[in-house]
Amino acid sequence: QITEMQQSGRAAMRVLSERLRMAGFSLPATVNALEGADSDPDTIRVWHIEADGCEATTTAGMAATGDALVCTGWDIDCFTTDKPAYVFDANAGVGEFFTVTGKQASPEAFTHNGLSRTYPLGSRVSFIREVSFFLDRSDTLHPSLMKQEFDETPEIYADNIEDFQIRYIMSDGDTLDTPTIPTLVSRVLVNLTSRTDRRDNKSEQDYLRRDISFQVSVRNNE
Repeated sequence: QITEMQQSGRAAMRVLSERLRMAGFSLPATVNALEGADSDPDTIRVWHIEADGCEATTTAGMAATGDALVCTGWDIDCFTTDKPAYVFDANAGVGEFFTVTGKQASPEAFTHNGLSRTYPLGSRVSFIREVSFFLDRSDTLHPSLMKQEFDETPEIYADNIEDFQIRYIMSDGDTLDTPTIPTLVSRVLVNLTSRTDRRDNKSEQDYLRRDISFQVSVRNNE
């Protein structure tokens, strides 16, 4: 049980560190790298583009907000129908998420669920990863660290994680429970508590526990 407790804690630390280091990677200026809530246990949501990228550039402007986003010559296979993508007009500094409703092969283009404005030639279309982490205590005997991508069904990432607390070190040195200005987050402090699967009748404690604390620099946050 102690070995399983340690493995669960290390697994949670590994995935959180990986995602927090990626926070903000290659994002358009209008998308925040992260978002947190001081909800005891806390929650955190991270956005980034994968290191190998999944992007295209429009090769024609839109005449109407319902027009397809045409990206002739770009490989758009990495985009998935019914999943979100993001379109960004760098000249206007404006962008928005949309759902890919279909893909055309010739010319390469995206159909979508509607945009708030038309986007010109040269707009950037990206698949942006959104991952949330939070604690699920609904099963009081087996609280779990949950991982959720977009609005998909959450999945258990680490079993028997009893507590999950996050604080944010800002660029001016202040430490906050909630990042009021996400772009100014410099480092993220994480504290989680893993515990054994069953109570230990030979111990004065009901469970054996291990606290794990670590911090991650948000290197891609600008």
